[in-house]
Amino acid sequence: MVTFTQNRAILRGLETMRLMQMGGLALTGLDIGISLAGFAVMQARLKEVSRGLDEVKDQLNRMAGRIEDLFDDTVRGELSQLEAACHQVDDAWTLGDPLPAWGGDGRGAVSAGGHLF
Repeated sequence: MVTFTQNRAILRGLETMRLMQMGGLALTGLDIGISLAGFAVMQARLKEVSRGLDEVKDQLNRMAGRIEDLFDDTVRGELSQLEAACHQVDDAWTLGDPLPAWGGDGRGAVSAGGHLF
């Protein structure tokens, strides 16, 4: 037969196990809380990175636009020079000696548009 003392020892053991389970549950809850806090911090950092990338993207778009504007201005200037050289060549045919109007040796018009091609 089991004695009263043994029953009390078993009850104390069970009580200890129950307290350990409660402690385990509390630690699990704490771990979940820490994980949630970690996720919140990580989400905030990712949002910061995303904002930074958006700013970089905007800056790159502005830079690309400026580069295109510079390129367009350069091409327009070169085309204007080439057009003037073409007019000069066309007008030179009406002259008695067209070589001076063509740049002396006829290469003036070619050099004006040479770097376009």
